[in-house]
Amino acid sequence: MTHSFSRRARVRMISFAAAALAVAVGLAAVGWASAHRWRVRLENARQRAWAELSEYTSDMEFTLNKLMYTRSLPEQTLLSAELLRDAGCAKAALSRLPVSGAPMDGAYRFLSQAGEYAQALTAARAAGQEPEGSADALLALYRYAAQLNAALADAKAQNADAAFTQEPLLAAANAPAVTDGFREAADALESYPTLVYDGPFSDRAEQAEPRMTAPLSDYGSEVALRTAQELLTLGELGDTALREGAAVGGALPCYTFSGGTRSFAVSRAGALLVRYTDARAVASATLSAEQGLRNACVFLTSVGYTGFEPTGYVQQGAVLTVQFAAEQDGVRCYPDRLKVQIALDTGAAVGLDAAGYVMNHTARTFAEPAVSADDAQQRLSPLLTVTAAPRRAVIPTSGGGEADCWEFSCAGVGGEPVLVYLDTATGAERSIQIVLQSESARLVM
Repeated sequence: MTHSFSRRARVRMISFAAAALAVAVGLAAVGWASAHRWRVRLENARQRAWAELSEYTSDMEFTLNKLMYTRSLPEQTLLSAELLRDAGCAKAALSRLPVSGAPMDGAYRFLSQAGEYAQALTAARAAGQEPEGSADALLALYRYAAQLNAALADAKAQNADAAFTQEPLLAAANAPAVTDGFREAADALESYPTLVYDGPFSDRAEQAEPRMTAPLSDYGSEVALRTAQELLTLGELGDTALREGAAVGGALPCYTFSGGTRSFAVSRAGALLVRYTDARAVASATLSAEQGLRNACVFLTSVGYTGFEPTGYVQQGAVLTVQFAAEQDGVRCYPDRLKVQIALDTGAAVGLDAAGYVMNHTARTFAEPAVSADDAQQRLSPLLTVTAAPRRAVIPTSGGGEADCWEFSCAGVGGEPVLVYLDTATGAERSIQIVLQSESARLVM
């Protein structure tokens, strides 16, 4: 009897122990899963903060570069406001990263001073003053921004996880000493009006009404279909049976057609080709960006678009996108732009976007410049070196208009390409662009 009871007791004990162990294992698993989720969330938050910090400090570098060269007070006003905003966002991102202590003091000081110094400098210039050493201060801030961005890029390239503890890398960028005591001057800028700014030409919004098609009538879908078929023939893109799709409304109404991987949009007024895309899979690149650029020029001419010059390009994977601008009477017209995409596996065109050209093209009349190229060149920043003969160019303005300008190709203090646009009527600075150039891209910021 005693033996039977002991056996039952042992069974109960084993059962209880097993149950307790199962509960413990379950609790441990739940705890591990919860901890893992928190680690993932923390890591994701750090990754977001790191990406934001890199983005805002990169923007600050380009803005400071422009501030070094601009001599336009309205441009300085906007750029200094952008710098102050980006610096605040970068500080917020940096505060969410587990880096602190003396190695980061320079970065924090830079982010605290850069925007406010730029605004104080603009306020002083608005009052007709030029603070002593301002050019050296801006140069120091720009160089530190470049060093900081290089350190951030190095940290990210070495190890994504280690990027959050790379204090020595960030400390390698020596923050400049910028004159203190400018807060009172910065406050005075609040009452200064912000004037119109000319944004990047490639990102400009199109006109509310297309200029090129305004005087033209609706040619009908049959004529529009022939336009699409002609592109296939002239561009040597092969034969594809096309079917009509849904019509597109908006500022530029179009007929649409598709066949296989290809699609077309043709304007209802005038039956002008607006867009062409080929969504086929593009294999690995066998052609260089330079070869793709030549193919884009040949393709554009073959389909009837003449009088265009390439103004920029970027390679993404095995597809090269080239931007073109029209020329009229020797004047480059940036609003009249086209984009061509070339697949670098075969060299064939897989995209054409003529919306900017159709929206903005018109016959322009150019007046004799009131300000000569030589006189305009005297207004450039002494930090810039002109590297090519100036040319006439029409650029878009943010207000929807256009400005006739002298375009100066220059080199900055670090050898970086800079484009400056001065009004041919007044000599005023209308825009300044920093050119980014590599084997796979030529873009403006």
